[in-house]
Amino acid sequence: MNLADLIQAAREAARRGQIDDAIEHYQEAAELAPEDGNLRRNIGVLLLKQGDLDSAIDQLELAAELSPEVPAIRLQLGRAYESRGDRQLAVRHYFRALVKAQLREQWLDQASTPPALWPLVQHAAAVAGPGRQEILMGLLEPEIAQYGQSAMARVARALHGYLGQQPAYPASANQRPRFLYFPGLREQHYYPPKDFAWVSGLEAAAPAIRAEALAQWHAGEDLQPFLEFNDPSEAGNYLGKAPGAAWNALFFYRGGTRFHRNHDACPQTSAALAACDLVHIGGHAPEVCFSILAPGTHILPHTGVTNIRLVVHLPLLIPKDCALSVAGERHTWEPDQVMVFDDTFEHEAWNKSPDTRIILLMDTWHPDLRPEERLAMTRIIEGIGQFHRGD
Repeated sequence: MNLADLIQAAREAARRGQIDDAIEHYQEAAELAPEDGNLRRNIGVLLLKQGDLDSAIDQLELAAELSPEVPAIRLQLGRAYESRGDRQLAVRHYFRALVKAQLREQWLDQASTPPALWPLVQHAAAVAGPGRQEILMGLLEPEIAQYGQSAMARVARALHGYLGQQPAYPASANQRPRFLYFPGLREQHYYPPKDFAWVSGLEAAAPAIRAEALAQWHAGEDLQPFLEFNDPSEAGNYLGKAPGAAWNALFFYRGGTRFHRNHDACPQTSAALAACDLVHIGGHAPEVCFSILAPGTHILPHTGVTNIRLVVHLPLLIPKDCALSVAGERHTWEPDQVMVFDDTFEHEAWNKSPDTRIILLMDTWHPDLRPEERLAMTRIIEGIGQFHRGD
């Protein structure tokens, strides 16, 4: 039989309750279409019906690997893990399935959910909500055990706020962290560079860093857009409508990943960065790059992810008519003079000149965080990321 006939035979056997025959037909179909995750999902669901939990999970894990964008696979994987008694993994997969579907405006209610899935979707939501809170609050327990309740008080408030249990808000309506707000830190637009002991060394290295930045800019081969869009027409919603508007970057780190090739190409910059107090959070930070703003580009108002870190600029190539505004407070870059600001305040930047602007951009810890708070937030944010990725 061909692929279509095998799938039809499997469906008919399943309807008749001939589960072994249905599995056999789907397995034959999967041999003809080994990249089709839905075939593996169907096998997994039938094995689950037979009570063969380990084999069902093997098939559903393979299905999720083959078709990571199909939320129904994660939904069934959550069901399989729950049946096996692994509640934490069940919660992770239920949560990922629900988020992925709802981002597509599916599974929002009964009308947007296939009738056959609606009972399982309702069950998944009932399990995933409190289960997620329990798992993520559990990230705090080892930190309290290591440092004590008092030392972790602000960390606990930040996590409670993130989970919506005890919301905390900045004093200014212009400060809107998109991910996590940490209470009890100074809330100001700009910070004196002298508050950061390592800044003087970075400024001293500016001429060598600028030479490497200019060389990489002129070469152009490793530059990439700072922002990525599925539809190029969306760029104007973030970078203004001027012809040729562009925000490019040569990354040294992005999302915590080190770009070894760019470090090798810019050894003076790499050495200077090694002496900076960067935020290192697995899967998240640091983010460090030569930030290159084309003539006429206007980075429209936006806010950053969390106030536990601040953004640092080392200006390298600064034409006239370039500036940054944080909550309406304007700053004009001066070459070789570091500037530090809190990007969770609404901010924007522009280059109204006919020339290119280049800075070295990086993130550093908020100076009001204590060492144990840094370590705790590093592990907690890594744990949140692992939960959402299903690690």
